[in-house]
Amino acid sequence: MAITVNDEKSIDRLLALLGEYEKLPWLGSGTSHFRHDPQLELRMIQAISQIAPGSQYTKHILYDKLGFIEDIQPLVVALMTDLKNEHFKGSQDELAHGEIFTDFMDMARHLLESGYKDAAAVIAGNSNEAHLRQLSLKIGLPVTDGKGSPLNGNALNTELAKAKAKAYDLNSQKLITAWQGIRNDAAHGDYSKYTRDQVQNMIDGIKFFMMANPA
Repeated sequence: MAITVNDEKSIDRLLALLGEYEKLPWLGSGTSHFRHDPQLELRMIQAISQIAPGSQYTKHILYDKLGFIEDIQPLVVALMTDLKNEHFKGSQDELAHGEIFTDFMDMARHLLESGYKDAAAVIAGNSNEAHLRQLSLKIGLPVTDGKGSPLNGNALNTELAKAKAKAYDLNSQKLITAWQGIRNDAAHGDYSKYTRDQVQNMIDGIKFFMMANPA
């Protein structure tokens, strides 16, 4: 089935949002290096909800309580990818197809197997960061800095590893640092710095880590 006019309009809408995202300046420095635009975050959520109502994409926003643009942007990429590949044909068909995406890690694996290692790396890394945020909340650690800006994965990882009520050991901290490095390379367009096999190992490792350290 060919891409419909509505699909083309949806793709154009998502592309425009991603273009705005890429133009956002990086704020902060070191472990507090992030992009932030509340209005663009809201517009991305609205676009996903309107294009894919009742789908797995909107369920992720609802149930995972995504609120940071670094968590939402990969979801926009994934939805656009499915539209381009004609995998998404309205909410009912998507709900059936969405069984593949039982969570972000399955979505990352699906993208990797479809040849999109870079999008897979970003989604896996962002999913892990979201999990670290939930682990932080679980043991009472802050997830924002003094100015209310969200802490990124590296900062969360550091605080979790050194907290009195440690969530995990030093080896896990090192693995997470490596995974965040791959995610950051993917998000910044440094695609030659990592391989498909490294992304595969990253996805498998993150999934195991999440099961071993539930939030």
